[in-house]
Amino acid sequence: SVPTKALSVARSTREQLLLEGTIATLRRGGSVLIPVDVAGTVPEVLLLLDAAWEQDRQLSSNYPLVWLSSMGDMVLDQIKTRLEWMSGEVLQRFEERPGS
Repeated sequence: SVPTKALSVARSTREQLLLEGTIATLRRGGSVLIPVDVAGTVPEVLLLLDAAWEQDRQLSSNYPLVWLSSMGDMVLDQIKTRLEWMSGEVLQRFEERPGS
């Protein structure tokens, strides 16, 4: 297990394993590429990583998160149009982020 407050945001074993593997790889000097389905998984992964990095400032200061996608702007626009169906917590976090 990777000692960090960031793991507290994981809601499932799958999310915890993703965070543990990602953080362990970064701390060993590696890079992480997470190929995901742009329509379904991207928002979940982005929110999970953002919440984890928010919990552990050492992660955010040492390992920047970068999302590369040829359809990134379109996906973010679609997410913004669907915010009314998201939970209040997700909506608040999304609105508080720079550039949203």
